[in-house]
Amino acid sequence: MKQKKTLCVALICALCLGLPVPAVHAAGTYTKPGSSMLTQNWANPVKCHTVSDAKGNVTVMYSVWNGSEQILNIDKFLSSGAKLSHKSVSVPGRTWGGAVFQATDGYNYIATGNDGNTAFYISKYSADWKLIKTASIGKDESYTATAFDGGNCDMAMIGEYLIVHGARGRKDGHQSNVTFFIDTKTMKPTYVTGEFGFDHVSHSFSQFVRSSGNQLFMVDHGDAYPRSVYLQSYETQQTAEGLTQKSGQSLSLMDIWGDTGANYTGTTVDGFELGSRSHIVAGTSIPHHKFTSQEQFEDYEGSNNVYVSVVNKDLKTSSLKWLTSYIKDIQIRNLELVKISDDRFALLYGVEEKGEPTSTCCKLIDSAGNVLKTSTLNKPFYCVSEPSVSRNVLTWCHYVESELGNFLVMNQWNLSTDKFQIFNLDTGMKSKISKLELASERQCVPGKAYEMTVNVYSSAFKHSFPTAPVVWKSSNNDVAEMLRDETILEDSVWNQSYKKTTTNIKVKKAGTAIITCMVGDKTATVKVQAKGPVKKLSFSKKKVTLKLGQSYKAVVSGSNGNKTSWKSSNAKVAKVSKTGTITGLKKGTAKITAAAGGKNAVLTVIVSGKKWIPPKATIISLRKNTKTAMTVKWKKQSGITGYRISYGTNKKLKKAKTITVGKAAVSSKTIKKLKAGKTYYVKVRAYKKAQINGKKTTIYSKWSKTEKVSLK
Repeated sequence: MKQKKTLCVALICALCLGLPVPAVHAAGTYTKPGSSMLTQNWANPVKCHTVSDAKGNVTVMYSVWNGSEQILNIDKFLSSGAKLSHKSVSVPGRTWGGAVFQATDGYNYIATGNDGNTAFYISKYSADWKLIKTASIGKDESYTATAFDGGNCDMAMIGEYLIVHGARGRKDGHQSNVTFFIDTKTMKPTYVTGEFGFDHVSHSFSQFVRSSGNQLFMVDHGDAYPRSVYLQSYETQQTAEGLTQKSGQSLSLMDIWGDTGANYTGTTVDGFELGSRSHIVAGTSIPHHKFTSQEQFEDYEGSNNVYVSVVNKDLKTSSLKWLTSYIKDIQIRNLELVKISDDRFALLYGVEEKGEPTSTCCKLIDSAGNVLKTSTLNKPFYCVSEPSVSRNVLTWCHYVESELGNFLVMNQWNLSTDKFQIFNLDTGMKSKISKLELASERQCVPGKAYEMTVNVYSSAFKHSFPTAPVVWKSSNNDVAEMLRDETILEDSVWNQSYKKTTTNIKVKKAGTAIITCMVGDKTATVKVQAKGPVKKLSFSKKKVTLKLGQSYKAVVSGSNGNKTSWKSSNAKVAKVSKTGTITGLKKGTAKITAAAGGKNAVLTVIVSGKKWIPPKATIISLRKNTKTAMTVKWKKQSGITGYRISYGTNKKLKKAKTITVGKAAVSSKTIKKLKAGKTYYVKVRAYKKAQINGKKTTIYSKWSKTEKVSLK
């Protein structure tokens, strides 16, 4: 059995170059963009997990080392990205194990470790994350030097017993898998892997465990003994001594070329789930089935492809299905297997072309490994979390810890509509970024694509090269569409003070859009003004008639994004605002001229001698808030100044009190400090402050119908 010299050299090189190091977890293997290490090498536990509920809300659980202890943050977000709640839980150990298991018994279980003589902690929490009890497993009894070394951790339940299947650096300097059986009532281990376990796999890159009844299933990505994708299954029984395994069987799902313990296989094992017709193991691999010699394996420089191993229910045979067929210059990255139902699964993965991440893909398959649908987004796939699915929406996160801070980006992809959304989530943690530098305004031409660059400043850049994800959003995708809505800070540091990152937008038509750039808790915006040549300006009407005090919003077409100016030929008869709102002031006729891009359009306005009266107000609802408060809602009106509310306990509203709402856009008002137990009557009317025949006046509508509400 060979030691992990390749891993150590690769890790040292990655750290020296400032490159990110890959991670692995129960849902698959991940390599951050720009990493020089392939996903087919050793890995570490993931630190972020997502859970989507039936309402579309998402709970994100992520581990943070604050310098003295491990903290698990549990943040709940709406599907809009707004934070609903936050909870922080202090967890034992110095290392996160890569699993959050929400078990069928209603409790949450996590694995942590590496604290003094303790190798592993398995902790049980209530549904609201109150600690129940923790099982401690020593380094001697588990023959462990380092917990979770070069692998991940996964969990399953059989009856009252928790099965933990993970990775360890062994006391003899090698690496292998490790397994525990935990009595969840007492949180005491009833089985702990020693030097060699019943399910021993050496150089196990990733580990998965599932259960059905008393049947236990384990999948390991073996690099040494055996060097294969390896499935084991055991019948278990519960005795007075605890859960024990009985008869077992094993099956190699894919034999891997290469030297035993070479630390590189060209293969990943990214997911394992039980299905209704067959069981599914998914991953990526180079074509081991085509190699006929060690030399072919070592010289291979082509693509890897997505595979599923379809395991028959008798566990005696399996078939390998290749779901992609790339030949060269393409690499599959970060494949995730997400279970939707017993006969429906999603394979989510990223595609790189010549080393650059280009697209996100999803294949829906059934439990026989048949592809039902393939979808593609022209966006890089940045995923470091266990994804989740609810209401046909896939959710995953990009979580980054660096010297700049803790950054969390949530992605959501609706597989029914192909709608994609991205959110820069609020972690509540202050970053070490001092400012973002972005041009305040950009003049663009419709039909062209543009680059936008932001400079990110931090004192951390004086001595290191930390990175962070950057999220971009457009306020108007019809005008300016984001072609890259997430980017990564480039490697280079400028003047020891800032890093850059660049995105691309496509300007589709004339208009205005605000592009917002977000990096953790810092935000900057740029105004995109898209305009082209003006061929002709025109109004929808050639002539309008207004009453005294009446307003009309004129709309001119053909400006093609150019600024429009407005002018009245007789401002004493009809005035016009900077935005084109025309108001009748005095009987007569005026010409309103709109000008843009060297072109003009003229609208004739005739003002009659009659005074305009706003339409009668309408109350939509009147309800009790508390014993001393009520809320009234009314139908909104345009062309007015605001509303007056009259209320009191007298049915005819004698000696009523009056409230003025001075904004036309407001359509409700909560009235407080009322008398409990009383019945209140309410009516509303609209008003407008106007100038008629040179005199200032206020015009009122008729009162609405009187409504009542009881505060009993």
